[in-house]
Amino acid sequence: MLKYFHEKFGVRYLAQTRADAIVMNPDSLHEMKAAGIYSLIIGAESASDSVLAEMNKMTLYENVPRALEIIKDKGIETVTTWLIGHPGSSYSEEMKTKEALEYLLAAGLTDHAEVYTFVPYPGTISSLDTRLHITETDFSEFGRMNKPVYDLDGFPRDEIECAYQELLAVIEMHGKRNAEVLII
Repeated sequence: MLKYFHEKFGVRYLAQTRADAIVMNPDSLHEMKAAGIYSLIIGAESASDSVLAEMNKMTLYENVPRALEIIKDKGIETVTTWLIGHPGSSYSEEMKTKEALEYLLAAGLTDHAEVYTFVPYPGTISSLDTRLHITETDFSEFGRMNKPVYDLDGFPRDEIECAYQELLAVIEMHGKRNAEVLII
């Protein structure tokens, strides 16, 4: 169906996939590109394998740069998404993510990046994590682009905010904007 609209009307698409899916099946990119997919979003989330395990991502960070190289070799634009302040994280773990993002941008492996803070929406399983201490009761403050509304054991909200701002600065340093502005 996508290929039909691409061939008949020139429609192009943005899609999201997992890094490990690309690494395991790189040939799928040929079909994606033929169907009009011009940009792929990879939910990297973190460069820390321990944080990825806490997220239950069932993958390792090493798949992210490998997938991005494969995607770029096919001439498809890349976007990576990153999540700061997930339970189980720390400032030092987030600095691994900062270093990874710096590398990926400098190497031209990610064209755009989106950085968000973790949001423990009330009533979700994540909001019940005992390492998380919600400090805001004004639920209008719960949003991906807002300041953190919680402290984590060993990772207070001001440090989470600092890590978030440091990743945003990396994006700006490379002449980019947080991609949420670009992808509507």
